[in-house]
Amino acid sequence: HKTGSKLFIQLAGGFGRSMAVTPWMAALGKNDLLNKLASPIVDVQYACASASATPNRWADGLTSRPFTVEEIQEMVWHFGATAKKLREAGIDGVEIHAVHEGYNLDQ
Repeated sequence: HKTGSKLFIQLAGGFGRSMAVTPWMAALGKNDLLNKLASPIVDVQYACASASATPNRWADGLTSRPFTVEEIQEMVWHFGATAKKLREAGIDGVEIHAVHEGYNLDQ
């Protein structure tokens, strides 16, 4: 800002089916019981949730679960709330990152 430039921040909506998972995360995500037990630490099915049930790009046999309507509404709300906080902090603009095959917002 001191040289007259503008400052924009890029926000993203998550990776969806392109979420990189380790072998142990894939094992958790493929097993509902193990995922439920581990979910206080890492909820793989939530982390890999996507616009639709699609295979994970990096883990064979792991299918991304579709978002719920509530999760979509929550994501939209959080984009707005974050943009408001950034504006209050003096940021000039926000870009919503929605490219790359497999990321949530391009599905």
